[in-house]
Amino acid sequence: MKKKLLAIDDDESIEFILNRAVQKLNLSLNVECVETRCCGLKKIKSGFIPDLIIVDYYISFDNLELVEFIELVRSDDRCAHCEIVIFSGISKESIIESNLDKAVKAGANQVFLKSNDYLRDFKKIFKIISRLP
Repeated sequence: MKKKLLAIDDDESIEFILNRAVQKLNLSLNVECVETRCCGLKKIKSGFIPDLIIVDYYISFDNLELVEFIELVRSDDRCAHCEIVIFSGISKESIIESNLDKAVKAGANQVFLKSNDYLRDFKKIFKIISRLP
């Protein structure tokens, strides 16, 4: 059975790059991409239960805060197995450590900073999904 990945990022190019990485690495993944955490939550509520969620740290036009999103995902028993990765283009210096700490305490599994080499970034993230049952 194909693993499911939900990517939440307001950068429109992420969907293209992510799908290209899945193809290039010859992975069997069902990939869904949405632009906001609100849309991601709706996707989950509609029955798309991901094995891995990649969520951008900062989404400019989202009404749902990152920590609240993670708490809502973690409160859904269907998502108990789900890995949550925060993926951000904001520099380490710009990330507010307390917010990141809160996100990890809420249930985020890992944090990755975006580089200029998205293929390398996604290879690292895809290693997580290969370890899932």
